[in-house]
Amino acid sequence: MAASTGKALKYTENILLILSVASWALGYAAAVTFVGGTTCWRRYESHVPMWAFYAMTYEVTEVDFAPGLCCVRSAERESCLTMDYRLLSASNPEVWLGRAPFCFSEPHDCAAYTMSTVRSSTVGKSGKRCWFGSKVLCQWSLPLIPLIESAVNKLTVVSYNVNERPYYVSHDGQPERTCRQPHALLKAVPTADVLVFQELFMGGCFPDQLPLREILRRQGFPYITNILGHERTTKLVAILDGGVMIASKWPIVKEGDYIFDTFDKTTADFFAKKGVVYIQIRKTVVEKSQDYHVIGLHMQSHSGDSRNRARERQAEELAAYIDTLNINNSQPLIITGDFNSDRNSDSDHLENVKAILHGEQADEHERHGCTYCRNNPLVPDSSADMFLDYVLYSTRHLRPRDSLFNVVEVKADEPFSVCISAPLQPLHQYYDGKLCERSRQIEHLSDHHAVVGRFVFTDN
Repeated sequence: MAASTGKALKYTENILLILSVASWALGYAAAVTFVGGTTCWRRYESHVPMWAFYAMTYEVTEVDFAPGLCCVRSAERESCLTMDYRLLSASNPEVWLGRAPFCFSEPHDCAAYTMSTVRSSTVGKSGKRCWFGSKVLCQWSLPLIPLIESAVNKLTVVSYNVNERPYYVSHDGQPERTCRQPHALLKAVPTADVLVFQELFMGGCFPDQLPLREILRRQGFPYITNILGHERTTKLVAILDGGVMIASKWPIVKEGDYIFDTFDKTTADFFAKKGVVYIQIRKTVVEKSQDYHVIGLHMQSHSGDSRNRARERQAEELAAYIDTLNINNSQPLIITGDFNSDRNSDSDHLENVKAILHGEQADEHERHGCTYCRNNPLVPDSSADMFLDYVLYSTRHLRPRDSLFNVVEVKADEPFSVCISAPLQPLHQYYDGKLCERSRQIEHLSDHHAVVGRFVFTDN
């Protein structure tokens, strides 16, 4: 029995090797294994050595298996290769629209989230029956974005304020936008290793059925922190959590968070748990590993002397928190997020914040005018063009030998309509709904642009 099993495995290995070599000419290599119908695959860049294909054999181990991660075992070796693996389910995720007892969902509502309509029902998954109208089952239809891998000494970090405020603050198409954001963001930056989000106050897309974190897992980012402050309270007056979350392609070996003690009590920040999320990741490429440290933050909003003082005090709190992490200074530390420090109107204040954090901006080969821009329909007409989002590297830790910073406008594949005014409505409203006072067609998926830092470090 053992001999026949060994022959079968060897036969499988030879077939996979032949398939891998054949796919080399097309620039792809597929390591295909089946565990309960699950398929793991990978796209390679042409520089990946041929022997790496041979290592992709047999079976996915159960111990370390997670969406976005395949652990492969052969007679010679066992390793978990996390470089752009995707978990492809037999079927796409599904979401029920309509809340009992007053449902009133229509089949065409699925298209608002780039989903396809499956069927209508008066019951749905929850079992709660509609008294009026019906529920609609929608199925995810956006394709997965092929991610591009990089060498172990390269790191790409993306920061994106997703502008997902609660409905009692604003109506601006929160679910329609956040459902589209991962696809659009990774289409714009397929080399991303780490994604840092701010203002993710409701969980994104459909928080109770298909939250942003599940879309990210499906897209190849299986390692995700909790949303800052979501599970604990340090401010008695806080209504909102901190809205910061980090997603990684690579295993998170250490994580933490810190909620700022300092805030301006005259602003809405008084009611939010703003602060930082920290992760240490281990990037492994062809059996070579490198640890990286990333901090995502969201600082005090608005301009003015008192707000500047609050941000500088928050920077001091963050610097003290970094000291407690005991990060090896031979490893890189990246600090990114929405600093709310506008270099266009007060560059001295920004420099103060950077100095406190011992942070330097990645090289900006082409200077960008703003990350919060008036030509974006989601930004108030009365606003100035502001530059608020940054990707810094710590000068007290391993410095990159090369870096590049750029701004990315994250847009939908095609324009779509959202409700932008529905006074006193605590729930989502469709652009053509009776309770929507005003709608608008948009392409931008947030009021902020994303910022990207690309770093190259000495290969250890």
